[in-house]
Amino acid sequence: MANNCQSKNNHNDYVKELMQYITVHSFRQCLNNQEVSDNIRDKYSIKKSDTAYWKEHMYELKLDIFIHYKFVLAFENLNCEDDYVPSYSIIKVTDFKNIANLVKYINEVANN
Repeated sequence: MANNCQSKNNHNDYVKELMQYITVHSFRQCLNNQEVSDNIRDKYSIKKSDTAYWKEHMYELKLDIFIHYKFVLAFENLNCEDDYVPSYSIIKVTDFKNIANLVKYINEVANN
C-alpha cells in the first residue's frame, strides 16, 4: 500500500525485484497491480474511480484488506535502527543475503 514512490531507501526497487520471484499485491500508487475488492468498496460506499477514500478510511481499509493475507510488506521510507518490534513478528529483509533466500524463507513459513 505504498504511497511514497520516491522513498530514500529505494524500497520500491526492492519490491519490484521481489515481484519477479513471488506474487506481491500492491494496492496504492506505487507499483499498483491490485484493486480493492468490490465487497470492501461497497462496505464503505466507495466508487471505483475514487482514490480519496484512502485518506478517509485508511485504517479500516487496511484491516479489511490485510485479513486475507499471511504476510504484509511494511517498508519504511527511511532505514532506522530504533523501531521496537516483538520477536518473531516480522521477517527482516536485511537478514537475508539476497531476495531468492528471502523468498525461499517466506515460502517455508507460509507452508508451515
